[in-house]
Amino acid sequence: MKENNTWWTFLTPFFAAHGYTLYAPVGDHASEDSHPHPLDEMPTSRQVHPFARRLYSKNKDTGFTLGPCLRGARDKYGRDFVIRIVSGPIRSTEVEVLQRLTSPSALRDPRNITIPILEWLEFDGLVFIVMPRWDYAWIHDFGTVAECIHIAEVSLAYLDFLHEHRIAHMDIHDGNMMINTIVPALRFHLTGLRDPAETRYAMIDFEGSYIYPYETPLDEVSVVFPGYSWGAHGLNGEEGPFNPFAADVGALGYLLDQRVRVIREVVPEIIPFTEWMRSLSKASSERPTAREAYTRFQELKSKLTEEQLKAPVKDLSYSQGAYQKKYIYKSRPQLPKHNWSP
Repeated sequence: MKENNTWWTFLTPFFAAHGYTLYAPVGDHASEDSHPHPLDEMPTSRQVHPFARRLYSKNKDTGFTLGPCLRGARDKYGRDFVIRIVSGPIRSTEVEVLQRLTSPSALRDPRNITIPILEWLEFDGLVFIVMPRWDYAWIHDFGTVAECIHIAEVSLAYLDFLHEHRIAHMDIHDGNMMINTIVPALRFHLTGLRDPAETRYAMIDFEGSYIYPYETPLDEVSVVFPGYSWGAHGLNGEEGPFNPFAADVGALGYLLDQRVRVIREVVPEIIPFTEWMRSLSKASSERPTAREAYTRFQELKSKLTEEQLKAPVKDLSYSQGAYQKKYIYKSRPQLPKHNWSP
């Protein structure tokens, strides 16, 4: 981390010249956390879309975890960003993927929830993207069935969009989906953040993605990827070549099984749906396509009543045959009055 901090420090004037002040690590030594400075001051502006809804009062209340390839930053208007390196002098596949996802036609597609790329920067062969800073999407409370249905539908629509554009994400998990909020550090399971009318989600991290020509038949693609983490994506391991698009469907099915299956008392159809996506008892080639999963979910949603959608969610998650009840807090942080419509 120390060496990594050194070259980010070296690039600080470059980013400053483009209007971005990098968050500073805590203390004089390399740290896993960083903050906008000055620590005791408040943000200087109210953020509007595509920037996140702020739920912290002072700069010291929000922490950003340092990573080898990314840093938090703020501009002169007080807006929060993330800057990420996506390529060296030899152009990476990630750049090709992002360029396809941010083409004018792709950006017009309502299914496209790729994190907004606000600027591309280049320095001595290095390529950086500048994004609005958002938080992880799955760490907060789902209050109603409608909120679970919303995130599931958005996720399934996006996977359908990705595969239509012949992109396999290859790392679908709860850390790669974001929500348009920034909350105080170490605050989890907050309520009231997921109103579908105000909430937006975004996908990030295409470092391990595959991209193919548009005419490529999805069911004929096969890759050898020894480093693919089958267990982390909730899938049975496969030896030798496998279909990356089928792996994406299974990984999203696992995520929905963990976090959206909790509506099963109100929407019992969700259990066979997520299990169908994962298809653990069958070869991955027998999983549904992203289009089939999205279409079937829309059919499921169309049959839900207003009463079902308004029903409260009692559990936090599902794992290994057991449901985790929501935590009981003596008190919860109070959300500020807001006008968050995107």
